[in-house]
Amino acid sequence: MPVATRQPPAVHYLFAPSRRVALALASLSAVAAGGILAWLFLQQATFPQAGLGALLWAGCSLLAWRWWRGAPSGELAWDGLQWRVRIGAREAEPCVSVRVCADLSSGLWVRLDREHGAAQWLWLARETDPGRWLDLRRALFATAYRREPVADALPGAAS
Repeated sequence: MPVATRQPPAVHYLFAPSRRVALALASLSAVAAGGILAWLFLQQATFPQAGLGALLWAGCSLLAWRWWRGAPSGELAWDGLQWRVRIGAREAEPCVSVRVCADLSSGLWVRLDREHGAAQWLWLARETDPGRWLDLRRALFATAYRREPVADALPGAAS
């Protein structure tokens, strides 16, 4: 008797740079500034040390802000057979694989390997669409560990 397999639901999920990630980066920047100020105070730093510390902090904070501002927005879609990603105004493109690299319950750090192009990293946040969040998680985790192509796993699929 064949084992029944359940397919995860089809889902379309919008993504964009997360405000929570921006808040976390701003908090980290503030903590780093406090640490540098404490170090400068305890060391009774001279101008070159203070200038270097401020330059280092400003550079790291600017890089974090630019990374967040450059984070893509678009849509990740699972149609029951294949993952597709649409970034910005470009056409949807199929994904070779989609892997969850970090699961923080209200956010997922996901790596997409596309057919044509490098890996794409996405932060998917529950705040974007709470009503579809569980469907997205079901689809991601149900398809993440498959060893065979999805079409071969479907009941009645021709070999």
